[in-house]
Parts: sequence; C-alpha cells; structure tokens
Amino acid sequence: MKRLRFPLALAFLLVLAAACGGGGQKGGAATPGGTGTVGGGTQTAGAGTQTMTVGAIGPASGGAAPWGIAINRAATLFEEDTQKAGGVAIGDKKYLFKHVFYDTKGDVGETATVTNRLVFQDGVKYIIGNAIGATCDAAEAITEPNNVLFTFICWGKTNLGPKKPHSFRSLIGPDEAAPMFYKWVSQQYPNVKTVALVSPNDQSGVDTSAAIKKAAPQFGLRVVADEGYQRGTQEYTSLLTRILEKKPDMIDLSGSATGDGALILKQLHQLGYKGKLAWLSMLDPVPVVKTAGTDATQGLIGIQGWDPKSDLSPQPLRDFATRYEQRFGEPATIAAAAEYAAYEVITQAMAQTGSTDPTAVANAIAKIGTFKTVLGQVTIGGKDTYGIDRQFIYPMVVSEIQNGKSVPLARVEPQ
Repeated sequence: MKRLRFPLALAFLLVLAAACGGGGQKGGAATPGGTGTVGGGTQTAGAGTQTMTVGAIGPASGGAAPWGIAINRAATLFEEDTQKAGGVAIGDKKYLFKHVFYDTKGDVGETATVTNRLVFQDGVKYIIGNAIGATCDAAEAITEPNNVLFTFICWGKTNLGPKKPHSFRSLIGPDEAAPMFYKWVSQQYPNVKTVALVSPNDQSGVDTSAAIKKAAPQFGLRVVADEGYQRGTQEYTSLLTRILEKKPDMIDLSGSATGDGALILKQLHQLGYKGKLAWLSMLDPVPVVKTAGTDATQGLIGIQGWDPKSDLSPQPLRDFATRYEQRFGEPATIAAAAEYAAYEVITQAMAQTGSTDPTAVANAIAKIGTFKTVLGQVTIGGKDTYGIDRQFIYPMVVSEIQNGKSVPLARVEPQ
C-alpha cells in the first residue's frame, strides 16, 4: 500500500502544537502526565496534554444516513490527526479531541433527546456536526441558551441569525448555492427556461426551494411547480405526474435527502421524463447512482456532489479525499470535508485566542474572518442574508453524473 501523503491540515496542526497561543500567550506543555476536565470529564491524554470531548450528531439511519456517517467519519479523522500532531496548543496547554456521536435518525424529537444528553450528561461545550434544518432548529433550542458552540451542514435559513450567535454553518447553504448554480445553468443551458422543484416539506426543504425561487428568476428561469413531500416517502408517482403536466425544461430535486432523491430519480425515469435533471443539495452521488441506476441519473447536475479529488478542487481537499477513501473504503463528500473544516476553524480560533470558552471562540471566528482549511480558504460571512456572520463561504464546483460517475464541469465563485 502507498504511504499516505501528509495532509495540509495535519501539517497545520503540527505548527499549532509547537506555536504560541493567541493573544500574546506563549504556548507550552502542561504538567507532564497532567489531567484536565474539559467538556465531559477528567481525561488523561499523556504527558502535557488534555483531552477535550466534543459532541457530534446527525442522521446515521434513514434516507439521510450518508450525511450523519460523513459527520462521524470526519470527526474520527480529525481526532487521529491531532493525536499524530501531539495536540493543539491553546494558551499554555495542548489539547487532543475526542468526539461522542449520536444518531438523530433525522427526527426532531430524537435530536432534542440526544442534544440534551450531550449538553447535560456528557457536559460538552461544542457540538460539531448535524444535518437537516428542522433538526438543527431543535438542537439550537438547547445549545444557544447553554452557550454551546454548534456547527452544522443543515440547510435552513432559520438556523442562522443574530439570536443564534453560537451557531455556524460549515456547508455552503441554499442562499449561497442557488445563485452560484443558477447563474451557471443560465449560461450553459440557454434553452432551459422553466424549472420545477420537488423537495421535503420540512424547514430545510422549504428554505431550499425558496432560495431557488429567488435565484432562478434573476437569471431568466421561471419556476412552474413546487411540490413538497414527507421525508421517507416511497411512492412519488402522483406528485411527479403533477410536475410533468407542467412540462418543465428542468426538474430540480432541491433539498431532497440522498435516499429520497434517488427514489424520485428512479420513478421519474420510469415515467419517461427526458428533460434536464438538477439537484441543488445532492451531496452523495455514489449511493444515488446505486439506488436510482445509471440511466436514471445520466446528465444530473448539481453543485454539492462533486468529486473532491477533482483537478478543480484545492490541493488540501484532494489530499483529504484521498486519505478519507483509503481510511473508510468509500469516496469522500463535501459534507465530510465541511465537517472537518469546522474543526479546523474552531481550533484555529482557539489557538489564536488562547481560549476554549465557546462564546469567546464564536466571537473570534467572526472577527478573524478567514481560515485555511481542507476546503481551501474559508471566509466567514452571511451578514447580509442572516443578520450575522456565521456562514462559511468558499468556491464550489458544478458537476454532472455521466455513466454513473460524478464529473466536474466548472468552478463557480460565491455571488
């Protein structure tokens, strides 16, 4: 087996481990063999280090399971990297990281249960990772009053705002992705004039479709249908028949989860649809093709599901994707990279401030503004859209599924 390349992220962590903490505090080792109580109990992490326990949640079962699995795996990789680096220097201590993951099952009630468990039983002050907008709202009802810093890949406009200063989205959201994507669509497919949307009828689905309905007309496209469904639905024939009656030039699966969207594509193909296919939120091409089939996914375009190993990706992302695939035997996704990037941003802010206090770190992230991550340079923005800078911003790649593979087409910049 080839020896793995040392990822840029790990190299950065090695620098942090040896460098000074922020705010003029000199980094240094703690008492040899010392222990520390940080977010979840006293942990012995070897000579001169402490272990910080953080939480992670996400749907690891059901139609959105690939998202939760990616969240858990990215956390595992970050733990391994900090272990190899000997810890991250924060103030006068070094920290390793350990995560506790709980399956939300994509359910609001279950999300509240596991978030309560993390905050009040496990005692974490950081929850890094979740997906599905409505479940993020449920988690934030617990994290915000308790000053827990919470990052996520959820697509919901209500997940960010001035009343949620401890909450950050690490994945490009629909209000950022839709203008980037539809500008490109209008340039590449001038014959596409009408689009129909199909999306879950929950918060993230509604917000995703709303973002498309706002962006598409700016570039000359008219939305002729907007159909919602309950997550986990198995039969879409009636819904799709209503859409096909509108004769759209393109159908966008909007905020559909992996499993749901794959079934929609399969049933669209069975109904004989021949128009253009798009999926703004598609993150996981491999299971989509596996479920829907090569023919049903041919020509499907999106902005989230590109191959991170593409030549259009920054080198740190390619290195991350190579390591992820060798470690887990499956291709990396942008969801996994965004989760890893959240750890990088948080620990860089900790190192620069010399603090592990969640409120201080949240404020520092917005103040610092730009970070080097596996996604390339990430800027913290979003104030014009959400009223507060808590959205990770970075370029994306439009891709198309061709013969069962995701093929990168173009790099697109934030609008």
